[in-house]
Amino acid sequence: LKHQSIHRFWVNKLPSLQSMESLLFDMLLVGFVLLSIALGIGFIYVEDLMAQHIVHKTVFSLLSWLLFGALLFGNW
Repeated sequence: LKHQSIHRFWVNKLPSLQSMESLLFDMLLVGFVLLSIALGIGFIYVEDLMAQHIVHKTVFSLLSWLLFGALLFGNW
């Protein structure tokens, strides 16, 4: 990043790393809130996880929710 090169002309157009990190965690927070709402609504309308064959989707969604939460808690 310190050396000027013709191949890296786009680096000067990027915002600072601190503002990009702040935007990243803002987007993670929005994703966490939307996923929380989706999971809450999904648990209301699901009648039987085994009969509807959505156990694997539910497990992966909960793991994603935990990962979002861990990232946000680590940043906080």
